[in-house]
Amino acid sequence: MAEGAWQDALYDHYKDSFSQIRQRETQRDRQFLLVIALFALLAVAISYSKALMGALGSVAIFGVSVDISEVPVPALLTLAWVYTLAMSLRYCQNSINIERQYEYLHLLEDRLGKAAGDDAVFQREGRAYLANYPVFSEWAWILYVFVLPALCVIASVLLVTYEWYVVDSSTWFKLADSLLAVGVTLNFFFYRGLSLLVGSFRALRSKSTSN
Repeated sequence: MAEGAWQDALYDHYKDSFSQIRQRETQRDRQFLLVIALFALLAVAISYSKALMGALGSVAIFGVSVDISEVPVPALLTLAWVYTLAMSLRYCQNSINIERQYEYLHLLEDRLGKAAGDDAVFQREGRAYLANYPVFSEWAWILYVFVLPALCVIASVLLVTYEWYVVDSSTWFKLADSLLAVGVTLNFFFYRGLSLLVGSFRALRSKSTSN
């Protein structure tokens, strides 16, 4: 392939990669908002289960009328936990894919900069973006990446514990919800908590080795 054609292909690949990241970021933001909404729904359903079920009526699903008030509260709670587990898993997967793609995007920027003869040209998401990073952006990043996932873990533990005390259901339903809550907790732990532990361990090992 000629050098000019290779550079054009590389640039087209860079644009496609950047566009895919933006699309996945939009999906990630929506998924996270949905996870937060599901936690709020669980909190309301657990705290006001009897009043909530009495206020619900019939809904049409594929043309079939379903009386939600006749569905057992424990079954709806378990369904909500299942959906929360699925959405939290999808959110964590998407977030990890975005972070890994950014590393590849930076590599493409370096290659394009060298091909253009100016390393400062292609830095839309690389060094130019990170240079003089605003304090508010640092705070937003910490909140979004660390604080909010930690709050989701805390919310899972508190909600399922509260469910054991206030919801009148069989032990099997509560055990199932507890396992689902553990799954939600593990999703966020493996997404962020484990990487922090591994990074801290590597830093300590590197420091001890250098000394």
